Amino acid sequence: MKSIYLFPFILVLATANISVDFSLFQPCPRDFFNCLAGKNINLLIVEILDARGTFNPNFLRSYVFSRDAQIRDFDAIIRVNDTFIPQETSNHLATALPITFNGTIWLHIDNKQNLWSLPIEKRIPYLESFIKALQDLGLKPGVYSSADAWTVVMGSQGAGSDILKAIPVWY
Repeated sequence: MKSIYLFPFILVLATANISVDFSLFQPCPRDFFNCLAGKNINLLIVEILDARGTFNPNFLRSYVFSRDAQIRDFDAIIRVNDTFIPQETSNHLATALPITFNGTIWLHIDNKQNLWSLPIEKRIPYLESFIKALQDLGLKPGVYSSADAWTVVMGSQGAGSDILKAIPVWY
């Protein structure tokens, strides 16, 4: 009887994609990426913009090293701060990304202090404008948050819109 339950679990594990959220601004040697690839990591997610608006100076290096190591997919994280102007930030981001970048830009919604000054009712429209600005530049946005952070920042766990429903969510 136990094998009936165990078989689907093993099947899912065998077909799973393994990814690493690698959001440090510290440079890593090329061998680190080769090691990740050797462990069957096929998605690397690296922070490109922190909550203060500082671009990660090692993002491009991480991108190149991951490609050289044959890591298949590469995504970026923006730590959202509502003082960012969505169109301006998206334009700067588009110029900072490698021309061959085709991953998801994850908009990280967190409830840390000093990230949200807008009233709650204006936060979903703000996020929608960020999503539209990225899409207008041909980029693929997604939302990255936790249930607790989303509830605090957006006012309820079910807060959203049709625009938000149409993009990937990393929850």
